[in-house]
Amino acid sequence: MRSVGTLATSPAGLVMGERIPASVAEGKAAQGEPPRFFEVVEVLKRELCLSGTMKDVVEQAAEALGLDTKEKNLYSIAEECAQKLGIRF
Repeated sequence: MRSVGTLATSPAGLVMGERIPASVAEGKAAQGEPPRFFEVVEVLKRELCLSGTMKDVVEQAAEALGLDTKEKNLYSIAEECAQKLGIRF
């Protein structure tokens, strides 16, 4: 049992709270799997310094990037935002 206030160590030797590179999050695409919606949103949050609900983040990203969102679902908008930022999943 660990004491309150001590840092937990990872068995893999990673520093807890260390930022994971986008390439790790984008690794699923290399395996032929489309990214999950929350993964795309997390990348948008990180790259554009956004916060809020997933819907808020996607809408903020689209507005910041000047994208037309009419008649598009949130996932399509999020993917388009990521592409505009040069992020490929």
